[in-house]
Amino acid sequence: MKIVNGEPTYRATNEREFFQALGSDRTVIVAANTQINLTKFLNDEANFTGIIGRAWLSPLEIDDVDVTCAISEDCVDGQQLTLKNFKNLIISGEGNSSIVVEPRYSYVMIFVDCDEITLENLTIGHTEGGFCMGGVIGVTGGRNVMCKDCDLYGCGTYGLVAEKTTNVSLYKCVVHDCSYGLMQLFNSEGCRFYHCDFCDTGSEILIEGRESDVAFSNCRFYRNDQEHPLFYFDREFVLVDCDVWHRMEKLGTMDKCILPRDDVRFHDLTEVADIQPRTIGPDVSEEMKIAEMQSQAICGTWKWTDGNGVRLMFTLAMRNGQLAVSDCGIYGSTEFNARCTYKNGVLHVFDDSFSTPNVPAFDGKFELNPRGDLVGSYKLRQNGGKMSNGNITLRLEGMD
Repeated sequence: MKIVNGEPTYRATNEREFFQALGSDRTVIVAANTQINLTKFLNDEANFTGIIGRAWLSPLEIDDVDVTCAISEDCVDGQQLTLKNFKNLIISGEGNSSIVVEPRYSYVMIFVDCDEITLENLTIGHTEGGFCMGGVIGVTGGRNVMCKDCDLYGCGTYGLVAEKTTNVSLYKCVVHDCSYGLMQLFNSEGCRFYHCDFCDTGSEILIEGRESDVAFSNCRFYRNDQEHPLFYFDREFVLVDCDVWHRMEKLGTMDKCILPRDDVRFHDLTEVADIQPRTIGPDVSEEMKIAEMQSQAICGTWKWTDGNGVRLMFTLAMRNGQLAVSDCGIYGSTEFNARCTYKNGVLHVFDDSFSTPNVPAFDGKFELNPRGDLVGSYKLRQNGGKMSNGNITLRLEGMD
């Protein structure tokens, strides 16, 4: 164990080290070129009986657990891992790192009443393809559970199933080759999916949401089963800057869909062969990530709002191969002839007026956070020379 940035960090090279490292308020690193086969550890009752922080339970017993606990849960044809009451846990892959299970009825990982959980740079799925009865990631209760830069694959029934949770998100993930559908979302708020690919899946409704708040930004949907609906939602859902390859008559509940920017592209199915890979999923180099952000991820209209409404707004777009800013305004009254640069992951939006006294001027520096927001600081000179500055968060239009 090491202390990194003030937080305990553990490195796991095998299943036993992985389970020994699990806990709240820490980071667990899955070592490079390592596959953690959870089934090898979960199937041995001796690894869970009488050990603090672990339990060997049936599904009916889990509700009674009121402590932080790693549970080996019965799932018909084997055992599955359920983490209950964990908080502030990051599980991160060092490179070519994966977490897998063997039973067909098993989820790879289930989080119950967990808060502030991040899975990043990992490949997660079942050891064999085919047809499964368990999913990949399950989330019940809790809040702020995120998969970042992950590959979630079948044969799991669904890549993600979330129920009664708040703020579950996927960021730059690939979800594919699941036997039933891509995801199911029930009675959940703040379900957000940024820069993800959903593909090569289906024998049921592909993306299902019931009584849930859902939005997609810069996502792609392709090579999925064309005989079943892509979407089923009983509440409004949002698509922003997305690409869809699916039969129009099988799109599903598009009457519930909000298109705030009118920038969703519905493609002819004959174009599927032309789809190019992009810099998402695990093990993408920092250089590739920066290039992708510059060309695509930060394009759109960004807004900072507070109780008084929109305070700052600007639009980013690629023009002749360069990132450009337009419609930059503050407090709904002052507009700036702004320019921008994007280097080493930092967006700099500014104009050249600070050298001229008493002329309105703006200067801000921002970075994308894992949830897809722009966060950073600004300084502003208003009419008359009054100066102000501070830290702000801007959200992409349609994703607030």
